[in-house]
Amino acid sequence: MKSPKNPGKPGGNASAANFGKALDALKVGASTIGDIAGVFAEKERTRRALAEGHAQVRRAEEDTRQVGMKTYAEIAQIDAQVHGRKLDHIETMQRMSDAHAEEMARHRQRERVLDKLLESPHGDPEQLVDGLRALLPENRR
Repeated sequence: MKSPKNPGKPGGNASAANFGKALDALKVGASTIGDIAGVFAEKERTRRALAEGHAQVRRAEEDTRQVGMKTYAEIAQIDAQVHGRKLDHIETMQRMSDAHAEEMARHRQRERVLDKLLESPHGDPEQLVDGLRALLPENRR
């Protein structure tokens, strides 16, 4: 006859099944711990990638700011050159206008002197010639 099973002690088959379940639970636990470690490792890689990405963005922003400052400086320099050339042009045009007005005034005076010479043959020609000579430019006297 078979001896009755002791309710406090598990049977041989039952202990092997429990041991297999315990091993499965340990495998799942180890896998879970590995997965959790993988999640933390991935989280750290993501944090580093984000930090590197932010650093690249900051470098690009600084480079852009430097290029912008350089461009603004070049624009200011070009504006200053244009303004200087414009002032030179205005001064040159004013000198030319003044010279033209002066030459036109001399021309009118010469014409008056010549008209007086032609109108009065009895006048003092020496005085009219001296007056005309005074109206000539320095290089033509």
